[in-house]
Amino acid sequence: MSTILEQYDKVISSFQKRITILEEINELNNQLIEAYKSKLQDTEDMLESTNTLLNTYRKFNSKQ
Repeated sequence: MSTILEQYDKVISSFQKRITILEEINELNNQLIEAYKSKLQDTEDMLESTNTLLNTYRKFNSKQ
């Protein structure tokens, strides 16, 4: 039969494993957030370029 100390050690070990898993999930989530931020910045840059091109096109057409 397990002693209370052995049971306590098992519980602590189980919690430590869970904490490790949660830390790994947190790190992956942080990487995902950074990837989305980068994608969002790329999209914003593309929209800005498209808007500039559209404005240039409108100016060109209005002069004709």
